Amino acid sequence: MQTKIQQFLYFPGVVLTFAGVVFQMNDKAVSFYIFSFGALLLIVSHFLYALNHKTNDKRQQRLSRISFVSSLFLIIAAYFMFTASNSWVVFVLIYALISLFTSYRIR
Repeated sequence: MQTKIQQFLYFPGVVLTFAGVVFQMNDKAVSFYIFSFGALLLIVSHFLYALNHKTNDKRQQRLSRISFVSSLFLIIAAYFMFTASNSWVVFVLIYALISLFTSYRIR
């Protein structure tokens, strides 16, 4: 049941976050709201994933916590997107690189 909720939150979160990034590059006014909502869905999904992996395997716990903390970079990116600074790109890139690393390391 918990896995279904995570999937329900994760995939729309990825799509909305990506759409927010594309809209921001095209200077649309609603891009901040779309990106922020998608980022919120991703953060909740990563938080639930970190809660569900309370196993004896310390490596899995560490990687799920790293994944959650990296999703918090999306909040900072949303702030910089709201202030019309281009620094949001750096934080989205940091999130993407850490997510890429943890996706290959988590079984």
